[in-house]
Amino acid sequence: MRLTRHAACAAVLALGACGYVPPARLASISLAADADANARHATAIDIVFVYSKAAMEKMPTDAAQWFDKRDDLVKAQPTEMEVKPVKLAIGRSTTVTPPEHAGTLLGVYSYANYIPDGATYCNLSKFVHATIHLSSSGVACSQ
Repeated sequence: MRLTRHAACAAVLALGACGYVPPARLASISLAADADANARHATAIDIVFVYSKAAMEKMPTDAAQWFDKRDDLVKAQPTEMEVKPVKLAIGRSTTVTPPEHAGTLLGVYSYANYIPDGATYCNLSKFVHATIHLSSSGVACSQ
């Protein structure tokens, strides 16, 4: 059966209206800290992998809120999210990959406890190969 352009558009709109969240396609996250990043301090970064729409809706868009509520959020949704804590020293780099999980990965977020900017948040859900770069001027997240 061939769908007309209008029928195809209606189907796409219906999926959006029903709250469809496309799966995240993230394969890796590269993290790097310049020698003068974070006022020359190691940086605590939480990478959060989320497996349900309900958990995504509860994710803070502010890192200070994340670090304040992290334990409660994880305890309330232990199978719907996984946290990969990273402590990145200045002048270092590392790579993080999504954990093996039975569910479909829907969202990926990073929360950095950063001195110049306070706590920093990035939504990495639409990236395939994300990069988080820490410098003296702040945190930059990109594809």
